[in-house]
Amino acid sequence: MKTLRVDLGERSYPIHIGNGMLEQLPGVLGEATGPRRIFVVTDDVVQELYAANLLQVLSDAHYSVKIASFSHGEAQKNLATFEHIITAMLQEGVGRDWGLIALGGGVVGDLAGYVAASYMRGIDFIQIPTTLLAQVDASVGGKVGINHPLAKNTIGAFYQPQLVWIDLACLPSLPAREIVSGLAEIIKTAMIRDASFFAFCEENLDRLLALDSGFLSTAIYRSCQIKAAVVSEDEKEMGQRAILNFGHTIGHAIEAATGYSVLRHGEAVLLGMLAEARIAHDSKRLAAPDFARFERLLLQIPLKATLDGIRFSDLTTYMRYDKKVVDETIRFVLPAAIGRVELVNDVSPELIAAALSYLQSFGWSSQGT
Repeated sequence: MKTLRVDLGERSYPIHIGNGMLEQLPGVLGEATGPRRIFVVTDDVVQELYAANLLQVLSDAHYSVKIASFSHGEAQKNLATFEHIITAMLQEGVGRDWGLIALGGGVVGDLAGYVAASYMRGIDFIQIPTTLLAQVDASVGGKVGINHPLAKNTIGAFYQPQLVWIDLACLPSLPAREIVSGLAEIIKTAMIRDASFFAFCEENLDRLLALDSGFLSTAIYRSCQIKAAVVSEDEKEMGQRAILNFGHTIGHAIEAATGYSVLRHGEAVLLGMLAEARIAHDSKRLAAPDFARFERLLLQIPLKATLDGIRFSDLTTYMRYDKKVVDETIRFVLPAAIGRVELVNDVSPELIAAALSYLQSFGWSSQGT
């Protein structure tokens, strides 16, 4: 098991990464947090796959455990589900001396973290991410929240977990589209801050897609290490942390335009990165060889998604609800080179329109599940 830390003073916490390490959780949990009573939040898919084993391990270690679940999917990350979980906790008598475990992908982690931040003004929580995307992105950094129909993640808080527990043993159960989603975030992390890590992804993409545990462990560790460093520098996104949103301005708009029910988050981010890299290229910020290299890597990823039914003319409207909007100006995170990005305010409507037309030119259509 490898361990690294997110350094935030008294809010610092460890990220543990391993393969098949569930039996070790109670010992580590006891060191990180005080509560011996645990409320587990998960979704219906993850509950069927992993909840029984987790509850058994915790019960054997003399933890008192209760659980609540909700239907899986980004469309469920809303106020109604938030209220459902709060109600279940009240009915079970959960108090401030309990801890909460978020067991699942990014939707579960975001929503359960927001529940933990809100319930009785805050209780301890632990992230156990079960998808590749959640392991390399959503579980680290303390961004928790839910979606509004007009914009993603506009209701939420910064609330750090006590620990993050990343077990690669969860990944073989994932559908291919979830692996693609996670790889998109891994490549994003490399693109924003580490050219050598980007080269690693280029050289080992087939191994990563095949879930080779050695290469995947390296990629997850480096992704978490980069994100932990960025978060440690700027916990509440007052400046530098915004670089983690490369691909998200357009990606979030695509998700909102499709009701959060057509694309996985990572798929939308992949599309957003392509479009935003094209903006950088067309505005002479990103050299043509670097753009070609980035485009070539992303297009090797077997994206099985759809752009059918998206009114691209509406995407700019959704972008205006983005959290990075300042003085009614849409801010983009644009690549300046492999391994380096910058925040940009002066992106013309013509450049945005050209980038969206570029996406449409690939003709992705509905396939796969």
